[in-house]
Amino acid sequence: QKWETCRGVGFSFGYNQAESETEFLSPTALVHTFIDVVSKNGNLLLGVGPKSNGEIPDKQQHTLLQLGSWLKVNGEALFDS
Repeated sequence: QKWETCRGVGFSFGYNQAESETEFLSPTALVHTFIDVVSKNGNLLLGVGPKSNGEIPDKQQHTLLQLGSWLKVNGEALFDS
């Protein structure tokens, strides 16, 4: 049975200027979370916190881009199995 889990890249679902970069998921932690969820037939709904001008903070962008890079190499093993 399909299920879904929801979390933010940081602790907030919106931009929080008091949230430091150390509170964001690292790229490795995000990949591990993603693998854990998908391996159990789940979906990961990942929230990002854009600033008021719509810009996604650099650290969050980096984490998302690293997940994308990982998926380019390994995604077929997850999605086509």
